[in-house]
Amino acid sequence: MPYLTVDQSSKIRSLVRQYQEAMRSPIESSDAADILMRIDATVLAGYRLPPKTEHQLLEWFGGFDRPAPHAHREYFADEDSDVFFSLSDRLSPDFKAATAGELLKRISAS
Repeated sequence: MPYLTVDQSSKIRSLVRQYQEAMRSPIESSDAADILMRIDATVLAGYRLPPKTEHQLLEWFGGFDRPAPHAHREYFADEDSDVFFSLSDRLSPDFKAATAGELLKRISAS
């Protein structure tokens, strides 16, 4: 069983409401898939798995269809790495801003 903090539980409830609303409104299916991915990341964080184990679990689940009316985005698209991060970390804005490309953009803007 996952151990969820009060903040994680609150976040899951909020994301589930967003997902339910997304399913009732004509939004882009990628938006609904992104919300579902964030729900997955928050639930997984409660298990406190080592990042490599979490990665292996998500790779295994990646081979199954989800019963959802939209396409499911792959957890790790075109990744070949020996360094592992949790799904929560990967989806965070700080992680996305930590790439070499983003650093070069910030340097050239200065």
